[in-house]
Amino acid sequence: MLRMVDKVTQKGFEKILREGVQKPHNLGDKLYLVINGKSRDFSFRYTKNKITRKYSLKPYHAKTNTLADARKRALELNAMLAQGLDPHEEKQFKIDLKFEAKQQKLAAEQVKANTFVVVAENYMASKRAKWADKTTQSWENTLKTYAYPVIGDMAVVDISKFDIERIVRPIWISKPDLSTKLLQRIRRVFSRAIYLGLITSNPAMHRDNLEDALDYRDKPKAKHWNALDYKLLPDFMSELLRKDEMAAKALQFCVLNATRTSETLGARWEEFDMDQAIWTIPCDRLGIKNDDDHEIPLTDQALKFLSEMKDIQSGKYVFGNLNTGKPLSNGAMLMLIRRMGYSGKITVHGFRSSFRDFIAEETDFSNIVAEMALAHSIKSASERAYRRGKLLKRRAKMMQFYADYVMGVDSQVGKILEFKKK
Repeated sequence: MLRMVDKVTQKGFEKILREGVQKPHNLGDKLYLVINGKSRDFSFRYTKNKITRKYSLKPYHAKTNTLADARKRALELNAMLAQGLDPHEEKQFKIDLKFEAKQQKLAAEQVKANTFVVVAENYMASKRAKWADKTTQSWENTLKTYAYPVIGDMAVVDISKFDIERIVRPIWISKPDLSTKLLQRIRRVFSRAIYLGLITSNPAMHRDNLEDALDYRDKPKAKHWNALDYKLLPDFMSELLRKDEMAAKALQFCVLNATRTSETLGARWEEFDMDQAIWTIPCDRLGIKNDDDHEIPLTDQALKFLSEMKDIQSGKYVFGNLNTGKPLSNGAMLMLIRRMGYSGKITVHGFRSSFRDFIAEETDFSNIVAEMALAHSIKSASERAYRRGKLLKRRAKMMQFYADYVMGVDSQVGKILEFKKK
């Protein structure tokens, strides 16, 4: 328990300073001067729950912190005690408040630092390991061209649906496919921002609102690709086999497997299981939105083709440029078709239609099996319910039959109709 004493006068205080006795000197009103060596420190001492507590004040200074200054501070602390407040607890409370305010400021600064560019780069970096190089390049080009100039330097927390509208509006009518793809990519970036805890809602999700704000446009018409009559496929492949350039080899493989341009050109050696005769195309490389990888049964011809390509291609891509190691350009096969004299008559994608017509017209393989071979989405609810697995055995038989026909295997040429059920 602290002993109550009368206040020490200014003269008495000066005497304590001169004598310099090293101990705590009671100055009255719970104010102490602690002399220890050369230090002269003011201290406020009080009792709570039978425990003496020490509350440090500013040290004594003849000009900046005199006895009068210390007494003023002691008076404030005594008033606090009279109100039932503990000076130590109040001090810690203020420290906590200051710390919390600092943390909130840092958090706010961090949020502001997370611009659309930063979050977009974060998202693309998280996908780069799975994406094909062309996918990454497409994303970067699209966002840099259209999104970054408008919202690139804005914090994601400050971006509204009206900002998204400013991005999309210039190409909404003139480039409907691109504007739709751009909107989808912007939406994914904001989904990433939500995952990172930077925002709570996605401003690019207001699709209906955007469409109401933008001018009306007709729905894009279904694109019909120029396709080669399947009856001419063996002759075309025979002509193609006489060409030795990489684009010709890519087109051969594309026709043989009825795959899309990007799926073929982006093919990596790691995707092929030669022992199981399966080519697995990752879902993010498919030409459609799909959550499942696409498995293609490899025919005898495809396996032989890949074995021969191994002697030519040492890079990670099956159809990579021999000088750069990068995949061929998307236009390489189309330019080859033009040089072969088919300009305006057929397209690379059209060979998928040729495959589909062949299966429908000349075989009894079901529609579901054919659609799965093309990695098409099954829209019919009844068909989706019917389809349980990937039907690999049926598809393997179908693809082998097709490959034999395309490559002009003697056992199949002129005998297509014999495969039909009797």
